[in-house]
Amino acid sequence: MSAQNLSVYDSVVDVIPGVAAIILLFSVAPSETLGQLSTEHLTVGSGFLIVIIGYFVGHVIQALASPVDLKLYLRYHDDFPFEEVLRTSGEQDSVINGFGDRAEQFFQPTDEIVSGSELFELVQSYLWNHDIGRSKRFQTLYTFLRSMWVLLALGGVIHFVAILGDVLFNYPLYWSVGESLLIIAGLFGLSYVSYKRRIKYHRQMARAMILDFQSNVLSQTED
Repeated sequence: MSAQNLSVYDSVVDVIPGVAAIILLFSVAPSETLGQLSTEHLTVGSGFLIVIIGYFVGHVIQALASPVDLKLYLRYHDDFPFEEVLRTSGEQDSVINGFGDRAEQFFQPTDEIVSGSELFELVQSYLWNHDIGRSKRFQTLYTFLRSMWVLLALGGVIHFVAILGDVLFNYPLYWSVGESLLIIAGLFGLSYVSYKRRIKYHRQMARAMILDFQSNVLSQTED
């Protein structure tokens, strides 16, 4: 695999969280190890290696973040954004209202009922395969933030464990207790912001999918 072959989706969703995870792990390395690191050690070859390792680490983070995020999301939400937009659309959303029935007829012109999750997958596949609309952009952003909020929260926990190791077992942590507490507060704060933004982009993706499909496909079939 070459860095030139990485798509924007790969870079944002996998490489950036993977590289961030590597940085977080180095940030709790022993003080002697961390003190020896500098930008002088960063070469084209080492940078390329970090990107490649980050890509695979990013996949691991996605595998970890997905079930954690899903469990938390379902705890506070009744539906996923796509189903929620369809369920809550009313007269004020005339474009969205009735979309479900028309889209079902487009994909399955029979009496069979298409579930909300199936309709989501069909609409998403159609839009992505035909490169229609902005939903893929929102998908990239919310998937990236899903990985980041879990990673940042995990980083906060790791730094807290490192503090305990420093105080109780004389682990040679590079940061002082005060600095570590600031880092922990920052990581958890960024994790919370990332989660809230992830919710926002997930909803924007759902609405964009419906509006793009309606304006690009259903309007043509109705004509």
